[in-house]
Amino acid sequence: MIQMDDQEEKVCKSIQHNFHKAWCDLMREKIVAKDWDMFEVCLQEIIDRLKAFVHNRTSIHEQIDREIPVGLILQMLRNDAVIPSDFLQYFGAILQWLQKLGPPDMDDVVDAMQNRLQELSPTDYISTMPDTILAINIHLDAVKLRIDKFKDELSSNIANGDDTK
Repeated sequence: MIQMDDQEEKVCKSIQHNFHKAWCDLMREKIVAKDWDMFEVCLQEIIDRLKAFVHNRTSIHEQIDREIPVGLILQMLRNDAVIPSDFLQYFGAILQWLQKLGPPDMDDVVDAMQNRLQELSPTDYISTMPDTILAINIHLDAVKLRIDKFKDELSSNIANGDDTK
């Protein structure tokens, strides 16, 4: 593993922060213009990433699709027929799936996202969508890294004849 010194790490964090800010700003511009294509791609990617955690479980995939109906959400947005409680319910469902499929020791991150979501006023929920989607994706990245690390350790243990860890 490559070690970074403090300066390199600061530069990397700054670049990542600027990238995330630019991405959120771009999505906000699209929201103001009522251009929902980027949102659709992001939402579908989140659904696909959740399903990837349980790639051979069709019944769970169907349940995720029922609880987070991308087509219906987009129809609500495109028709300016968003009901805040329904909209927040769909994002709440995403967070519940993050909690169900992620490691238990990462639940506090999901809890914090849920608390922020519940604190939103009906006038704020769409404007905070980019930040919410970004936070969900960052969390999905962290969960995937954790799962990949676990798989690597398990494979290494099995290869070394130790499958008890």
